[in-house]
Amino acid sequence: MRTLIALPLVVVALASMGASPHPPKRVNYAGIAWEATIEGAKARAVKEGRPILHLQTFGKLDDPYSCTNTRTLRTVLLADPEFKKLLQNEVVPSWEMIREVPKVTIDFRNGQKVTRTLKGNVAMYLCEPDGRVIDAFGGVVTPKDFVPVIRDSIRHLAGKTHAEVSAFHRIRARAFQVAGLNAGKTVAEAPLLIAPSKPRSKQSTSQDPRRLEFEAAAAQLFDASAEPMPMSASIRLGTGKTDGTPAELGMLAVQNESRMNLTAVRGVIHRWLASFDKLPSPTSAKDDMFETILHVPYKDPYLGLFDVELPGTPNPKG
Repeated sequence: MRTLIALPLVVVALASMGASPHPPKRVNYAGIAWEATIEGAKARAVKEGRPILHLQTFGKLDDPYSCTNTRTLRTVLLADPEFKKLLQNEVVPSWEMIREVPKVTIDFRNGQKVTRTLKGNVAMYLCEPDGRVIDAFGGVVTPKDFVPVIRDSIRHLAGKTHAEVSAFHRIRARAFQVAGLNAGKTVAEAPLLIAPSKPRSKQSTSQDPRRLEFEAAAAQLFDASAEPMPMSASIRLGTGKTDGTPAELGMLAVQNESRMNLTAVRGVIHRWLASFDKLPSPTSAKDDMFETILHVPYKDPYLGLFDVELPGTPNPKG
């Protein structure tokens, strides 16, 4: 069974902190100072003797129109007191924007407009002070699920050798089967899409059995938010329910998504991190994390949305 990876919308109204002509060295959000470059994080981590927790998002951390998963993550996880203590006392938090997220505005031609975002996702990397990734997490997670897991990773992986890190992930991978269903973001995004993007399959260029095992596992994941369906079907898919308040259904979808991200998706990530001869940096990890694991083609200017076929719509390519 292929596992769906997609997350729910939690609507949040946030005031922008304002643009600056020069990128800041740090971004302050929810009382936490996030290093705005991995180099700044590495320097601080060496000085403080802590690992780095590096966050990658689509859209800015404080932007009201950052991607669905960024908005959800900052509402559910970044505002949690226990997680904030971890950021303040146990790691050096850092953040980078992968790219801006697409926005779609529906003009009802009666003075009313609705604006939504499409695609995007989030990833977090636990790194050594020199920037090597020793663990990673894709998608939205809840504090209840995530805080014990990240503390377990810090305890077992911080300061360890490459061989010890690989062995940790190889052993943990055996405990996870890539199967199940999660589709929370579908609640927010699928009703806006008329047809799914055409899948882009690619042949592996690796002969390494570890890499082939990882790629085979990653192929079992796909993003359900790219599938067209009515709102009622997307709610059922993401929550297993057909009624409830928006807040209740939204939180249930987040909880379901969090569990799947720390089981099925986590199992793929364990296989991925066990496949390296040399551990990656967050920069070099982006392709695998977003394109191979989370199935977000972040380097495509259209994020995989250009080839959506809308009958009768002119093709801008001519």
